[in-house]
Order: sequence, then C-alpha cells, then structure tokens
Amino acid sequence: MADDTAGGTGPTGAGTGGDSVAVSDNSGASRFEITVGGVTAGFAVYRLRAGKIIFTHTEILPEFEGRGLGGRLASAALDASRASGRAVVPLCPFFAGYIRRHPAYRDLVPESYADLLDEET
Repeated sequence: MADDTAGGTGPTGAGTGGDSVAVSDNSGASRFEITVGGVTAGFAVYRLRAGKIIFTHTEILPEFEGRGLGGRLASAALDASRASGRAVVPLCPFFAGYIRRHPAYRDLVPESYADLLDEET
C-alpha cells in the first residue's frame, strides 16, 4: 500500500486528524481504496478494457466526507493510470468533474470520450 502524497500534503494531510492516509489499488475488487488510519474511507470502482481504465463509481463514506479524500483518491488513481499507460474513461461524474477542474489530467482522456468532461447542464 502506498501513501498518497497528492497535493504535497503527505500522508498526514490536513483534515485527517493526524491519521495516515493511503491509497491502494485493490485489483481483486477492481477498485482504488483510500484508507484513513487503516480504515477504508472510500473507493473508486473501475473496469479494465484494452488500454483503458473506465471509472464507474466513486464513494466516500459519510463519516469521512468533507476532508478532501475524494480528491486525493482521484489524484492517486489518475496518477496510477498514467503510470500504467492506460487511457481514462471517466463515466463516473466525480472523476469527470475532477479532471475538468485539474486539466493536467485531461490528456489521459481520449478525444472520443471528451464529451464526458463537458459541464453538466
């Protein structure tokens, strides 16, 4: 399990009460998981297809909301996707919005899926 250091906050970033925060790929369950102090706080479900990772659902458990964990989870999952050379298909509205707000990840989304990044009306 790797510590998530997205955003330069390190594993004990603000809003976590000093508990360590880590993101890992639970490939057996097809999801990235974020833990706080060893407790699962949320996850991002994905499907793998040839050369692609399709993010379908993201959830942060209610007792962990409001701590920025969703963003840390998305960032770590997108960084892992980049490192693996996979294109990203953000079917999950949370991932689409995160990529829209963080254009450094825009290049991971193939043009044929660019409409998923359009603002919701």
